[in-house]
Amino acid sequence: MKRVLFLHEFLNGVMEKIAMVLNRGLKEGGFNVDCSSISIIQLNNFNIHDMLGIVVSENEPGKSKNLDNFLSKLMREKLENKLGIML
Repeated sequence: MKRVLFLHEFLNGVMEKIAMVLNRGLKEGGFNVDCSSISIIQLNNFNIHDMLGIVVSENEPGKSKNLDNFLSKLMREKLENKLGIML
């Protein structure tokens, strides 16, 4: 079974709700799905997942420093053979 990790921003709760809807849909499709905020996820959790999804709002005023920090750390990770999507 494919394992998916969906991450979201906690800026206004909307992104969390979108991530949770995607989470339910993928689970119904037979995927093993984890969902978490980018502010609390540990990067060493990625090695057990086949796919990474990130749900963020580009239009949110005052873009989160958590997102910037997370993306800069993610660039240093070895993500070969991983699928990814950013919504």
